[in-house]
Amino acid sequence: MSGRAFLVALIPCYNPGPALAAVVATASKHVEALVVVDDGSEQGLEEALGATPVTRLRFERNRGKGHALVAGLRLCLAQFPCDAVVMLDADGQHDADEIPALRRVWAQSRADLVIGVRTGDWTRVAVSRRWGNRVGSRVLSRVCGQPIPDSQCGFRLLSRPALEAILPVLPGGRYETESVMLILAARRGFRIASVPVRLIPARAPSTSHFRLLRDSIRVGLALARHGVGGAGRP
Repeated sequence: MSGRAFLVALIPCYNPGPALAAVVATASKHVEALVVVDDGSEQGLEEALGATPVTRLRFERNRGKGHALVAGLRLCLAQFPCDAVVMLDADGQHDADEIPALRRVWAQSRADLVIGVRTGDWTRVAVSRRWGNRVGSRVLSRVCGQPIPDSQCGFRLLSRPALEAILPVLPGGRYETESVMLILAARRGFRIASVPVRLIPARAPSTSHFRLLRDSIRVGLALARHGVGGAGRP
């Protein structure tokens, strides 16, 4: 890869709270363009976005993180000459200053998908969330045939070739879309790498919209449909 790659940051959000402004401002230092997908927030985002220039896409009603990601990724490919897109959450649980680490691993490893592996004090995370992530990561590692140490981490980078290959068949949804993304990339022969990132547990009150039982069931059904046993294999 010659020269600096064109990287777009994609930030899906739903009622993100005050953290969004800092996330956007910090991410803007490390990428060539920013896209924010407003997934039907009840309050306007103008103040939260601050003065940082962004390309904004808005849903009139809440549709779910997976739908926001799919729409945002399509916009990134259509509107920018991007070489890769880095996805991160709007609530401050991902440190946007670590975007260069994902960029560096992508450039050095030639992997088409780089996923963050959260490191730090996991005792500050609910036991149920820790257990779910551990089990999900083991299952996805087997399905993908590649190590996926932290399958639920939404801080990840995908190359343009990988996105162009999987977007036509990537289903929208809620949090299950991120798991299906990994399966589709692996099934199409794209290599997945990982990079340590800082674990930043949700601050109280949390703006995370993940609901453990409901969304874990959705992820499980998505794995059954697209991964386990080969069902739904593209």
